[in-house]
Amino acid sequence: QAVTSGPRKDMASPLKPIDSGDVAILQGIVDEFHCNFVDVVAAGRQNLSREQVAALADGRVWTGTEAHKLGLVDEIGYLDEALALAKRLGGASAVKVVMYSRPWGYRSSIYASTDAASPDAKAVNFNLVNLNLAEVFRLAGPQFLYLWTGRM
Repeated sequence: QAVTSGPRKDMASPLKPIDSGDVAILQGIVDEFHCNFVDVVAAGRQNLSREQVAALADGRVWTGTEAHKLGLVDEIGYLDEALALAKRLGGASAVKVVMYSRPWGYRSSIYASTDAASPDAKAVNFNLVNLNLAEVFRLAGPQFLYLWTGRM
């Protein structure tokens, strides 16, 4: 039994059955996150209306090929191609690419789980302890992770 300072403090706790009030609150949060996601994608995809993006944002994972056919991405490529395109679009040929990582934090590289990196990248990693954060987060209980760091 959880001892809390309010009736919803243990909402979605794995230690108790979820009730309809908890579900309604959590569904409202998920709906708001989903709406924000659709808005961000629609703002970045001038070729798709908000309604088209909303129809595509049904929770599934699109492959790169499918996303390209649907107009969700401009090109299919890997990190090296993305860096080359950024150099070309920026009009810079002699650039130094640096990949930062936050100790004990989320590594925002598409190659975060491997040691692979672009030949242009100089990665620095100060983590000396191998900590499986996915397992720590799983054991910490339910949580929302909204990793968008751009502007709307």
